[in-house]
Amino acid sequence: MGTTEAYSTINQKLQNLVSEHAYLEKAKQELKVDGWGTTNIAIICGQEIFVGVDTRATNGNGDKEGFIENEKAIKLCLTDDCHILAAIAGDSEKCSEVLMDVNKMIRDAMQTNGAVDDAIHLAAYKAHEYIGTWESQFGKEFQGSVILVGFEKKEGSFYPHTYLVNGSECEHTSDDYDAILNGSGAPHIWDYFLYWRQKYFEDVLEIMRTLLYAALFDEMSGGFLCVAKMTQSSYNLEYCKSVLHALFDHYDEFTECLSHSLVFLWYRRDQDYTHELNVGVHQVFKETFQGYSYNVVVGLKETFVVRLVHFDCSICGEPYEEVRRKHEVFAQNCHVRPQHLDDRNVPCQVQALPWIIIDELGMSPILFGELTKELVGALLHL
Repeated sequence: MGTTEAYSTINQKLQNLVSEHAYLEKAKQELKVDGWGTTNIAIICGQEIFVGVDTRATNGNGDKEGFIENEKAIKLCLTDDCHILAAIAGDSEKCSEVLMDVNKMIRDAMQTNGAVDDAIHLAAYKAHEYIGTWESQFGKEFQGSVILVGFEKKEGSFYPHTYLVNGSECEHTSDDYDAILNGSGAPHIWDYFLYWRQKYFEDVLEIMRTLLYAALFDEMSGGFLCVAKMTQSSYNLEYCKSVLHALFDHYDEFTECLSHSLVFLWYRRDQDYTHELNVGVHQVFKETFQGYSYNVVVGLKETFVVRLVHFDCSICGEPYEEVRRKHEVFAQNCHVRPQHLDDRNVPCQVQALPWIIIDELGMSPILFGELTKELVGALLHL
């Protein structure tokens, strides 16, 4: 099978899988489903396995749920003693304990038997067993899940396998062009392949685009987008860029799906990123702006918090005009010069943005604008 035909088959397989999910018949904002706060994807492509993850870590506890704790969390783990790659979602500490137990079991087997040709299967079995035992011992759901990928050696040949392991299932595939998805961003990946993907499939770049789409629309995904390629004898990180950097590089491919979105910026010297603000923004915006749907933090920069604010209708209409009119009122009546205008480290494209003040969110100016490529480029330098 040629490369073009193979990647066409990947897309067709994904399209077929998409059609089986009833939630895609719902409105786009209803695509959100329960899942660990991240996006993981693994696809077998012949004798290569591609694994994509984002690096955002969010708080899963009730008191600060959804708060971004780390934009550079480690989600990819390569085992020391066997050629198995893992992508984790959920509680990273608990998932790491699973992988340590798996690695110990494989290491013991290698010391006893030498090479372990079916290590990928043993690893998945052990991970599922560990999680099941943990849930029985503590009487509650294990807060995490793991994708495991690797190769089985059989009769002199190597065969790729991928597993999704959590407390309730141990999903497996060894078929070419099958995708395994994990995390809260998974429904958005189906949405991307159904409605927004390009007419061609470019392995690493296509997986990166799915991660980027998820990060733009899933509040729990973001940070850096990483794509790794694994073969029977090698592992290589093929791609690793921030959400804003990836968006700048591929801006033209995402303009249509972002036609209902505005960018809002909080100057951190006025008001830093906090859980209370995070919760307040959604509630206040819902009450303040017509057609508001939800918002996603796409960048925790040194000087600004960058949010994409999604509306139910095109920003060329009422939403943008409503916010712009509010700016004109505040600009005319404000007697204090906003601090960001005197910060030499703020690019001129950002300083030129209009701003508003919403009393319920404090007295700090909130910048806003349409998401142009020029503005995305400026946001990279904040």
